[in-house]
Amino acid sequence: MKHGDAARLTLVGVQALMLLGVPVLAHAGQLTYTPVNPNFGGSPLNGGFLLNEATSNNHFLTNPASVNANPAASAQSQVIQNLQQAAVNAVLSMVAQQISTGLQKTNASGSYNVAGELINFQTVGNQINITLTNSTTGAQTTIQIPVPTF
Repeated sequence: MKHGDAARLTLVGVQALMLLGVPVLAHAGQLTYTPVNPNFGGSPLNGGFLLNEATSNNHFLTNPASVNANPAASAQSQVIQNLQQAAVNAVLSMVAQQISTGLQKTNASGSYNVAGELINFQTVGNQINITLTNSTTGAQTTIQIPVPTF
């Protein structure tokens, strides 16, 4: 190795050490927040996209067009439906009580007409036959129960 080569190698080594020791200059700017939602200052072009995303993720509404705009009317109709259901349940409970009272007799039979539904019951041997007949469609349902021993 020649003397010039050693000097050149030393010079390159010193330059490399200087570059590693010198801090690298970096330019940084201030971070700024840019809103996405147009309601909070974001681009108005994002409105349609955000609305479509919210609608597709809303699993609580089966049909957004069927949402009642008047919640007071909806609450009132719900109260009326609950009241009607309670009245029907009370009548059916009285009929069931009368049927069970009648079934305690031997060879009991009878019929009731409740809200378009004809209820016939008859005790035959050790079995109670109950027939439910829809007066509008004529559809029948038969229930057979063994006679309970009291």
